[in-house]
Amino acid sequence: MADEYAQLVEASVHDSEVKPLVEKLTQGKSSRTEKEQAILSFLDGNIRYTGIEFGENNIVPHSAAETLAHKYGDCKDKALLLVSMLRAAGIPAYMALLNTDRGIGVLPDLPGMSMFNHAIVLAPGDPDQWIDPTDEYARMGQLPIVDQGQLALVVRAGTQTLVRTPEELSQANVLWERREIHLAENGPARVVETTQPRGGFESGYRRSYIDREDKKTHENLTNYMKSQYLAEKLDRLDRTDPSDLSHPFELVLESNKAKRGFTELDSAVAAIRLESIFSLLPDELQRREEPEDKAAEAGKPKKKRTIDYQLPEAFVREWQYKIIPPLGFQPAPLPQDVKLALGPTLLTEQFSADPDGVVHAQFRFDSVKRRLTVSEATELRNKVAEIEAAEAILINFQLRGKVLRSKGRCESPSKAIMI
Repeated sequence: MADEYAQLVEASVHDSEVKPLVEKLTQGKSSRTEKEQAILSFLDGNIRYTGIEFGENNIVPHSAAETLAHKYGDCKDKALLLVSMLRAAGIPAYMALLNTDRGIGVLPDLPGMSMFNHAIVLAPGDPDQWIDPTDEYARMGQLPIVDQGQLALVVRAGTQTLVRTPEELSQANVLWERREIHLAENGPARVVETTQPRGGFESGYRRSYIDREDKKTHENLTNYMKSQYLAEKLDRLDRTDPSDLSHPFELVLESNKAKRGFTELDSAVAAIRLESIFSLLPDELQRREEPEDKAAEAGKPKKKRTIDYQLPEAFVREWQYKIIPPLGFQPAPLPQDVKLALGPTLLTEQFSADPDGVVHAQFRFDSVKRRLTVSEATELRNKVAEIEAAEAILINFQLRGKVLRSKGRCESPSKAIMI
């Protein structure tokens, strides 16, 4: 099958048609990576990802010249154009077919054309470079999550087996958030949340926030702030330019009145709930497993699961809290640090305070791996359910003067003296 499809594809690859353009794009570029980046940037900015497929073009890609002229193409059109341009730059490249759907995927012993639904590019080298030209917001060398760990058919003569695309470790896919809670002198706090998606999450965030003024986006983020921080409303939404890959992407949300932080006459508190740190897990793994006897009583005998669970991706979610107390307040004793195994995953909690009373709290959930056995998944979901049912973690602050008086001391603006 690889031999037959390779003949169809190679008949549409014409390096000479794109060579003048490639020479212009790569002028002054000496390294392979620089040339690849220049070519991919051109495709991202000039060839729209869309497809009009009739007749043989359901399977056979348009030629590079046709796609350039149309200024659009589907996945196989853009893949073939990228292959043509890379070869014109002296870089070996081949189309690769895979299936991005979650589930059984492609059967390695009996693959057929109908089992593949997406085309990407393999540029062999040390290391091999896998590129998905349909993801205009992905960085060079960053495969979209749906492409990772999939069996792929490299379209070249002599291919005998499927190969698996690279799959990143959890530390490569990080959803990092800085959460600042500015406790007011009285009443609700001001909250500023800054999100930096890394790895496979970044292109998705860039794509989602292209239109900062989109009504639905604003509504969803408003509901998020109300749920996460008991905010009155979303007062600020900002983000870096999604199309500028020279800088990390950041999303900034701010609410001026959020009741997860609150100050009264002689106390102030910030409450931290952990439910959403697990929100990247499938819904099924965020609920306690129903006991067999309960299912039997309901007349629905439960069939035991025997196959592993596969997460959409291995990931890390990290929150960095910075809680700034009102003037005259200091932190009460902080919670103990925690390192907790939830099946194969790991949750850590760390707390510290600066000399000026600012509290720092770090929460980090690491999925560690992507595939979980049934027993591992059961342990994870039960412990997640326990954590979600627990009360919020409270960071308390007390009036400094009140604390000093309780210790038999008072403090003047210039010094503290014993009384």
